Amino acid sequence: MTGGRRGRPGARRLVAVVGALLIAALGAAALLRGPTVYTARAEIAFSPPVSLSSTAPYLHYVERMIEYTTLVSREYNDRYPTVQLSSPRATLSGNGVRDGISVRPSTTGPQWEPDFDRSVIVVTVNAPSAEEALDRVAEAVDRAEQVSTDLQDRASVPAQQRITSDSNPHDIELVHAGRSAASTALGVGVLAVVAVALATALTRRPGDRAHQDDDVLLRGLPVPGERAPADAVTFLTVYLVLLCGVPSSFYVVAFGSLGHPSTLWGLGGLVWWLTARASGSAGRLAPRSPVHLAFLGLVASVAVSFAVVTLQGGWTGGQAVSSGLLRVLGWTGVFVVTASGIRTLERLTVLLRRLVAAGACMAVLGLAQFTTGRSFVDTISLPGFASNQTFSNVVERGGFVRSAGTAAHPLEYGVLLAVTLVLAAGLAIHDRRRAWYLRWTPVALIGVAAAVSVSRSTLLAVAIGLALLAPSVPRRYWGRAVVGGGVLGVAVAFLVPGMIGTIRGMFTTIESDPSAQSRTDSLDVALEIAERNPWFGTGYGSFLPNELIVDNQLLLFAVGTGTVGVAAFLGLVGTAVVCGWRVAGWRPAVPGTPTGPDGAWPLGASLSAAVAAAASTTLFFDSLSFSISAGVLFLLLGAASAAWSATRGAGTRGAWADGRRRAVVAAGSRTGRVRS
Repeated sequence: MTGGRRGRPGARRLVAVVGALLIAALGAAALLRGPTVYTARAEIAFSPPVSLSSTAPYLHYVERMIEYTTLVSREYNDRYPTVQLSSPRATLSGNGVRDGISVRPSTTGPQWEPDFDRSVIVVTVNAPSAEEALDRVAEAVDRAEQVSTDLQDRASVPAQQRITSDSNPHDIELVHAGRSAASTALGVGVLAVVAVALATALTRRPGDRAHQDDDVLLRGLPVPGERAPADAVTFLTVYLVLLCGVPSSFYVVAFGSLGHPSTLWGLGGLVWWLTARASGSAGRLAPRSPVHLAFLGLVASVAVSFAVVTLQGGWTGGQAVSSGLLRVLGWTGVFVVTASGIRTLERLTVLLRRLVAAGACMAVLGLAQFTTGRSFVDTISLPGFASNQTFSNVVERGGFVRSAGTAAHPLEYGVLLAVTLVLAAGLAIHDRRRAWYLRWTPVALIGVAAAVSVSRSTLLAVAIGLALLAPSVPRRYWGRAVVGGGVLGVAVAFLVPGMIGTIRGMFTTIESDPSAQSRTDSLDVALEIAERNPWFGTGYGSFLPNELIVDNQLLLFAVGTGTVGVAAFLGLVGTAVVCGWRVAGWRPAVPGTPTGPDGAWPLGASLSAAVAAAASTTLFFDSLSFSISAGVLFLLLGAASAAWSATRGAGTRGAWADGRRRAVVAAGSRTGRVRS
């Protein structure tokens, strides 16, 4: 009977996997049958007349040939349907256009572009066939030359003084952005992996759990006299050191844009986790947290978007999409090691303490930068590393220095401050096992650094995080918090004259603020691009800054992964926030387990608030494009999943996850609470 029961989940899962693979195969076949993309490009060169002494009106208006090309292209775009690209350096494929035409002067790019000083109009066509692309580009060239003739006819320019154009039909460049055998195999493989992963996760039931030892009741209890070997928390501590200790602009030369040590460490964590799961040393994940499932949904949406782009072909940002997928896999490594490797609330608290310590160290560096105006980071040189940033990460705003710590940008630095301030406040109030100065010193350092960060996004993230944390704070601390905030405000006003006015101005003059205007100006353009590929986008990471600078991570998700990706990301964040509050309402089964007021474990409330604070910054800048802000967010998401599993009785896991397992079981046996 028992063997039959054990066979049922396997049979059910096998049926689901086979069905999912069939669906994936049908989807791949449909994508492969779809039209591909051909890109045709031609140039129209304009030559000046022998003499520019004519008094014709158009020559008075157009003093240089480069300006004339702009005039012709503008007239063409007014007459005929064309695609208005998002920026001077944007491309049709980069803007998600599979079928369309672009006509513009070659001088629309910056002055270091090779065509900057040429009087040339560039005609680009994307079409589903080579013949159509060539025909349409030839037609566009004829129309552009006719526009030039019409302009000069209206100005009554004599024949000998006319600007002439030249376009060689043999110089038309035709590119087939189709599918290669390798890209097809890769796309099909990604779809198959996603199908198997989703089928396995969704067919799993609570009754399929592996046997659970009673040591689950001792979860979170310390083991006196025992020293834990290296475990997931050790791995993540190294990750924090690499993430915050190595400047964000540094990368290992051999790995290019993916070469930041924290990204490589995260990929190593994914390999470690997969190896442990394959060998069985990681045990079974039971029960699986909702955050874990939501995260799987996000990774699946990114992977499916990658597969769709790969199988469809027609995109020029293939390398960027591949890099984007690898970055997501690096975050996946951080998430799964955190979610699956931390099995007790005690070890999770240790990790959060270390995250707060990293924030405090970053705050000290930021305060040093604020007071001296020096970066200090630009003096660091590491063998084998290069920097992708040629300017200082410390800038000014309103006459004050905007610190950045080791981050590439002050906004990235601000995310770390906001998150660690929320966690530090929660631990300072509830983590009574530590001395008061160890608990409150990080709060003071990070709070001061956040107050003088001269960052609207940082202050808003702090406000959101503390607002969500407030319900878990005992009322006796509310008055102290108000007094502490008042003292901080007075101290900042006294020690940094003008800072309070600058902070107030950041919010009262937001309508005229260039930073805020750039965010709103890009909104409509980004949404228009996203509408061209509404479901799965053009691939995560494909929308590069040369297409359009978008200071909004959700918009980048909309362009790169479509509606499905945006929904998956919002669902993941919402699930983590809700699960954090569910953890806050958990009452332990073992008397004496550390709890907060009224039996609520405050760790869940702190995690919920920190996740919300970090996620809120996705509305203010492209936070996942920066290593610190992205790494901290996925670490917190994994921590929320681990907290849920720890309070819901997760099943047996191997020694790779937590080196204290045997010690916890032994301690439980000595106290009579665990059966040997």
